[in-house]
Amino acid sequence: MIHLKNILKISALLFLIFGYGYSNKSNNEINREFRGVWVATVGNIDWPSAKGLSIAEQQAEAIKILDTAKNSNLNAIMLQIRPQSDAFYKC
Repeated sequence: MIHLKNILKISALLFLIFGYGYSNKSNNEINREFRGVWVATVGNIDWPSAKGLSIAEQQAEAIKILDTAKNSNLNAIMLQIRPQSDAFYKC
């Protein structure tokens, strides 16, 4: 199970830290915003939700995370991909 509550908590924190953007004109104008979420893979915290999932199951979970981020108006995903000195390779 994807920990949606954790994703939303992290996104809110990142928005508070980075989301106000930078402005040259006034404090009310935002030129750029960073609205992102960190997706942790260590110990199956966020993705994949369990060990031993098939490629199709992992892809479905990843797509669900991306769809949730898009629906939450986030514009960045930080996916932790090398937590244990392993790597993802193109199939």
